[in-house]
Amino acid sequence: MKKTALALFILALCPFILGAQIIYVVNSSSRTLSRIDPELETANNSFAQLGNIPNKVLVSDEYLWVVCSGDNSLQKISASNGQLLATHYVAVGSNPWDAILYDGYIYVTGLFTFKVYKMDATTGQVVSSVSVGAAPEAMAVLNNKLYVCNAGNYVENYEGSSVSVVDLASFSVIKTITVGKNPQFIKAYNDMLYVSSTGNWTDVAGDVSVIDPQTDEVVHTISLGGTPGNFWINDS
Repeated sequence: MKKTALALFILALCPFILGAQIIYVVNSSSRTLSRIDPELETANNSFAQLGNIPNKVLVSDEYLWVVCSGDNSLQKISASNGQLLATHYVAVGSNPWDAILYDGYIYVTGLFTFKVYKMDATTGQVVSSVSVGAAPEAMAVLNNKLYVCNAGNYVENYEGSSVSVVDLASFSVIKTITVGKNPQFIKAYNDMLYVSSTGNWTDVAGDVSVIDPQTDEVVHTISLGGTPGNFWINDS
């Protein structure tokens, strides 16, 4: 397997995303969205007003979608002026955690309902849902399959820690892959999937599982120690 450098770090302050040379930052405490132009060296820290417990932003050419866990919703915002265009409700008690935009749909994990919701990106309507594992969090898409990190039941030492494989054509779970305790982040890179598991914060350390999407099996585990969170991958 080609050597790959994984730089792991915990996003302690806020999530962010880079799009079209513009950086958007979700400020959870102030419930605002910052818009940073690195070329002009300008920052608008109140570009948009956000809902309750915002934690993720998706970016397209025209729109931004912000996941608001406390409101069980996604806010649709104009990328040009920060105006709130719509609020798309997900489900009662869902506590949406992560979202991913793919092929005209937004897929949203429901942390408390153990489901993934399929939302029409144009209308904002939830058109389907599928049950996955306990406490679903981050997702990635590869080979028309959606891979969902299930953190597991924290009161039972993260029992059920796994990755659900969802076939997007049928929108059904076709496999469940066992990984390290408390998997919270996943990324696709060079036709492989990398899953960062944080561990149980006490006696079980975190690791990174490498999944081959051809077989949907773990082919390598990188022991890291500590409690890793989000990560970035680069060739070495």
